[in-house]
Amino acid sequence: MGRHRHTPAEIVEKLRRAETLLAAGDTVSAVATSLGVSSATFHRWRGHYGGIKADDARRLAELELENRDLKNVLANQCLDILMLRQLAQQPTTTPQQRSVAVRSLRDGFGISERRACTVVGQPRSSERRMSLSVAERTDLAEQLVGVPGIAARTEATPVPQQRLA
Repeated sequence: MGRHRHTPAEIVEKLRRAETLLAAGDTVSAVATSLGVSSATFHRWRGHYGGIKADDARRLAELELENRDLKNVLANQCLDILMLRQLAQQPTTTPQQRSVAVRSLRDGFGISERRACTVVGQPRSSERRMSLSVAERTDLAEQLVGVPGIAARTEATPVPQQRLA
C-alpha cells in the first residue's frame, strides 16, 4: 500500500477508533496495524492530536500553515534589511551605480533580478539594456549608412540601445 497523507479529521477519527481498541485490550502494535499505520506514526499522532476534536485539529493545521507563511515573510524582510544595510555602504545616486548595486545584490545574495531591482529602486528595463561604447556606435552607424532607406545619423542624435537576448 502506498503512502497516504491523512487529514487532521481522519487522524482524530482513527485515534478515537484506536482508543476503543486499546480499551478492549488490544496491543498498540495491533491497533496501529489495524489503522494502517506504523506504531511510530500512531504514537506521533497521539502526542500531537491526542484529546482534541476534529474541528480543533483542522484549526491547528490551518494555524500551522499560517505560521509557516509568516515565517517566510519574516525571513524575506530580514533578507531585505541585510541587503539595504549593504546598499547603505555604497553610493546609489546614478543609474550606473544602481546597476552595479543590483549586480552586487544578485551575486552576493543569490536573488532574482526583479527582487534586486525592487530593493535598489532601479527599473528592470534599465538592467536589460546594454549601453554601446563610442566605437561600437560608430561602427553601427557606418553599417547603417550602407543599408538602403536608412539615413546616416549625426553624432548629436543618440543611437537606440540594443536589448540583450
